[in-house]
Amino acid sequence: MSAGLHYFLLLVAWWGGDFGFAETSFTPLSATDVLRSVKEHHPELASYRDDQDRAEGELTTTLGAFDLGLKLKTTNSMEGKYPYRMFDAQIEQATPLYGLRLFTGYRFGGGAFPLYDQNLETGTNGEGRAGVLVPLLRNGWTDSARTKIAQGRFKFDQAKQKFSQAGLKISVTGIKAYWKWVSAGQKKRIAENLLSIAETRDAALVKREQAGDLPKMDLVDNQRAILKRKEGLIKARLDLERAAYLLSLYIRDKDGRTKVPEDSALPPAFPSLESFDSPVQAALQKAKELRPELAIFELEYASVESERQLQSNQILPKLDLELSTAKDFGETPSVSTKQEYKVAVQLEFPLQNRAATGRETSAIAQESRIDRLKRWALEQIEAEIRATHAAVDAAILRVKNIEQEVSVTEMLEKGERTRFQNGDSNLFLINLREEATADARSRRVEALSDYFVSLAEFKVAQGFLPE
Repeated sequence: MSAGLHYFLLLVAWWGGDFGFAETSFTPLSATDVLRSVKEHHPELASYRDDQDRAEGELTTTLGAFDLGLKLKTTNSMEGKYPYRMFDAQIEQATPLYGLRLFTGYRFGGGAFPLYDQNLETGTNGEGRAGVLVPLLRNGWTDSARTKIAQGRFKFDQAKQKFSQAGLKISVTGIKAYWKWVSAGQKKRIAENLLSIAETRDAALVKREQAGDLPKMDLVDNQRAILKRKEGLIKARLDLERAAYLLSLYIRDKDGRTKVPEDSALPPAFPSLESFDSPVQAALQKAKELRPELAIFELEYASVESERQLQSNQILPKLDLELSTAKDFGETPSVSTKQEYKVAVQLEFPLQNRAATGRETSAIAQESRIDRLKRWALEQIEAEIRATHAAVDAAILRVKNIEQEVSVTEMLEKGERTRFQNGDSNLFLINLREEATADARSRRVEALSDYFVSLAEFKVAQGFLPE
């Protein structure tokens, strides 16, 4: 067999082989694996879970305003002209029902009381009492306690939305790192194959040069190509290593430690392109329903509105109605044991109310600010939807175009080899054809990577987690 035919058969064997990654028994790392790791172990996302717990704790704190309260008081006067002893206990319950406050109590007063303190004396078995305090104006339909509870709920809901927002942001960043790693792996494979062609050819050329069938210059030129392609492989390996380190930030073990993915975990090829039929207007509608940023603005507005309503209420006079009843038990000549009923009205009317007025004005300004920021966020979201939608469309066209280019360059490379075997071409032209094919394949990898990244960004722009 001649050296030329030997060389030609080696090239044909390579050409007929599978260009993708060799199949192995391992399970390749998928985008779903990355997203699962982010959800379960990413420290930044976990910090937002902590924020939820903190907000829930703060909400529980505000509910303490309606905890049942107990007051106890005892007084003993053992010396002096009027020795006496007193005990007073009262249970109070604030309610969220129009600010009603309920109370019930018991007191005992016995001994010698001066005339001006005769009301401290009770029956021999003490006095029971109960009543209700009704705020008619200020603190009626809202008050500080109920406002803080409402704002605590809004803050807790905001924490949940911020967790979702962080999940979208971190997930799409992780997906970008994943496809960059996959892309780097594919490019490394292309560089390895390109170098392998030149090295395989070099063995055949050495034999031809030794047999006097090939000029020395052609052998040297092929060795130059080997050196150049080795440099390209070194760079490809570095790019893959860098991409693996970046991806390790989103791949963690059960203890949360980063894991650098091995080259053996690279998928054999990119997945097939998905059918893309998502109208922009439908995507915009989904984004308005799902994007956490908009929900955060709505909750912030609701919180400020509750503060504005509180301050509007605090401007009103304080007019409280108290209804109570009391009865002494036992017998004491100076104390009546009949059931007593009392109605009391308390009015406070500040001549100036600048504090509440100022806070109300501030709340109105905050609401205006939130409205403006929400409109700006909507404009940004619309721009994101349109930009990512256009990027997906363009990526699909690029992939289809480059697929055709790859086919053409492969055909030209194969034809150049045939011409070389017939003595109508040279190694310089073959090198150019091989590098053109490798370049087209590399750009196909980039186009596929851009497609999957753009698709993930389009989904996230609507408020969906990438897949």
